[in-house]
Amino acid sequence: MRDITDTFKNAIKSNLSWSMDDFYQLVETIREKTYEVSFWENVENWATISKHGQVEGYLWSKYPVIFVSASQWELINYLKDAYRLMAVIDVEDLKQKEFQLNHAVLKDYLEEGVHYTKFSVSDLWFYTNNKSGSLQK
Repeated sequence: MRDITDTFKNAIKSNLSWSMDDFYQLVETIREKTYEVSFWENVENWATISKHGQVEGYLWSKYPVIFVSASQWELINYLKDAYRLMAVIDVEDLKQKEFQLNHAVLKDYLEEGVHYTKFSVSDLWFYTNNKSGSLQK
């Protein structure tokens, strides 16, 4: 299990310099690198990053956190170099339950609904993407 509590805490702390303008600038940069980015403003918390119809990652709009498939190493390396405050988390499989985090520490930032002791990136996206807050367990 990969504990990403500290990664999220650090990203939230660095939020002082993260804005929606930064988010949209990064979305445009990722699009320029031939990825599709789907994001519904005022509806979603995460942008979905795809290439050739295959989901390759998720970008959190609220804080500088991005999950990217390890196979997209060029994008990962670019983000780590160009966006040093960004928490870039590479994953082998977006659906593999390989992550954990201490929800008690992050309860003010992450909704209920995810089994935070063992979850996948897709789980996190699914249960925390809706801005309405009407999440089901």
